[in-house]
Amino acid sequence: MADLRLDIESELPAALRWLGTMRGQMPYAVSQALNKTGFDVRRDLSDGTRRYFDNPTSFTTSAFLVEKGNKQDPTVLVGAQRNRPYFTPQIRGGERYPKAYEGFLRGIGAGSITGKLIPTSYVKDGRGNPKKSIFGQVARASTAKRSSYFIGKPKNGNRPSGVYRRSEGKLIPYFIEIREPKYEPRFPMLEIGTATINRVAGNYLRSELERALASAR
Repeated sequence: MADLRLDIESELPAALRWLGTMRGQMPYAVSQALNKTGFDVRRDLSDGTRRYFDNPTSFTTSAFLVEKGNKQDPTVLVGAQRNRPYFTPQIRGGERYPKAYEGFLRGIGAGSITGKLIPTSYVKDGRGNPKKSIFGQVARASTAKRSSYFIGKPKNGNRPSGVYRRSEGKLIPYFIEIREPKYEPRFPMLEIGTATINRVAGNYLRSELERALASAR
């Protein structure tokens, strides 16, 4: 009977070379795969803002940055830029982050307002934000002898503190002081990112390993 002898010795050198190549190429392939995954996460987070926020501005949809990794440290970080601090309470819940215009108006009011302010329909633009022109008007009026704006708590009635415009003997509310608002988590950043990672990371790693091994031959 003819014999077919199988042994590992003949294939062992080639297998060891393959393992060595794999070991050498793995860090680079991992870093490339994670970087590509990070940019996919950023894209899906940007798309998610359109789902979970009401008509978000480009300032919100473009909030996320990717800090790339390398083969020495493949860690990739994806998050909102530091000048978008309003994302934190939207992700984790809690108190709303102070807005720049609140500090501006409190400064003009010289201590007559201490809490958070919300704009009324008189000053909102199409996206629900206060019109920028309002702040220039208030600033200019504050230097006049008889200001057309009142900042503080009106004496008569139970109207809250705020920023009011004087018009024909009436006070029209532009900004109203409110109690510290609390937010429930609204933007599921972790869930969006995890779903993207689960969907694409494995495929990227396989394709990057194939590419790296092919280039090493």
